[in-house]
Amino acid sequence: KLGRFEEARGDAEATIGLRPTWSKGYWRKANVEMAEKRFDVALEVLDTGLMYNAGDEDLINARKLVVASLPTQADAGVRLPGDPDKSTDEGDKDAAAARSERDGEDDFSANKKSQESKKEGLAEQIREILGAGTHYDVLGVGRTANVSLIKSRYYRLARDLHPDKCRLDSAEAAMQCVTAAYGVLTSPVKKQLYDRYLTETSVAEQADGSPGAPDLSYAEWESRQSFNMLPPLLACILRIPVFGWAVGLTLFVLMLPVLLMMVVMYVLLYVICLPYRLVLMCCCPDQYNEMREHEKKQEAKWEEEEQYKRFAHV
Repeated sequence: KLGRFEEARGDAEATIGLRPTWSKGYWRKANVEMAEKRFDVALEVLDTGLMYNAGDEDLINARKLVVASLPTQADAGVRLPGDPDKSTDEGDKDAAAARSERDGEDDFSANKKSQESKKEGLAEQIREILGAGTHYDVLGVGRTANVSLIKSRYYRLARDLHPDKCRLDSAEAAMQCVTAAYGVLTSPVKKQLYDRYLTETSVAEQADGSPGAPDLSYAEWESRQSFNMLPPLLACILRIPVFGWAVGLTLFVLMLPVLLMMVVMYVLLYVICLPYRLVLMCCCPDQYNEMREHEKKQEAKWEEEEQYKRFAHV
């Protein structure tokens, strides 16, 4: 826009040199050539970029624009790719227009096929995640995988399956499975406990020597582990239905006065604070509105912080 074509062309060529497979470098250079009316060079640049990025929409749209501009430039006397000279006859113009139309249709068909292939691949990936037996199978890593590999695999799956980008059915459920697996396998304590769960509940080994699908859910296994932290005699008593109910009823009776005291204190605090708010609302509405606005801001800030903590790893 500022007419600094040489600087823009040099920047685009430097980008291509640093990362030849990145589509943005070719797209920028093609825009510079188009701004200088060098449509033949722009077409070559875009074709080269499409060799590395066959389904890139920016390159495809830019190529369509260049192809659509070629006949007009030919009428203006500009030499085009494939033209023998400036005196192109009407038959050659019609053939060029037909060829351009075919190229546009081919590009659209190729782009559509690429999108359909990507969609099928994501659907198959979602089915594999939902049918996985362990957290390792969900992320597609082995039990000896380090944290960096687990994080890399998680970020790749999160980029493909995030609900804001993937609209396929069950994508949200698959993303929840991936997040749960990531939370367990990146925590040393949780990972050690989960590996112990796999070792104790696996029914058979797979071909690669890793444990097979467990015959007991992780929640059920974890609930049974609570008895291991109790004295053996107490754990044995709690497994007996009658004694278990008796112990639970005794604890409830002992805790009932404490619960009643907490309820009474809550009611008293509410009764004490309610008149103050009523008086403030009736006598000082401006101060009451400021207090309400401050409370709403604090609630919104707390919700924002909680949401950031929950999704900071995505």
